[in-house]
Amino acid sequence: MHTLGAIATTILGTIVDVLPITCIVVLFQMAVLRQKLPNIRRLVTGFVYVLIGLSLFLVGLEQALFPIGRLMAAQLTDLQTVLGESVAPHWSEYYWV
Repeated sequence: MHTLGAIATTILGTIVDVLPITCIVVLFQMAVLRQKLPNIRRLVTGFVYVLIGLSLFLVGLEQALFPIGRLMAAQLTDLQTVLGESVAPHWSEYYWV
């Protein structure tokens, strides 16, 4: 259920983010170019596909990639413990980063 809630929240957020861009493009087409929208059915279908694809991509990032990044950041910034004392690592220990 948590994943379905995350997907629904992401879809709503994506709609809020993409809708202004879509409105600008439609207004430009109608006001500046003074042409009606060709193939409205295909346009709406494409818009729905963009929303679904972008939403699933964002859910994948939030569920898989971001936790890995947080874990790596925590491990890189965690102080090492030597004989019960916290020791800050020397910068040269992270040359591979």
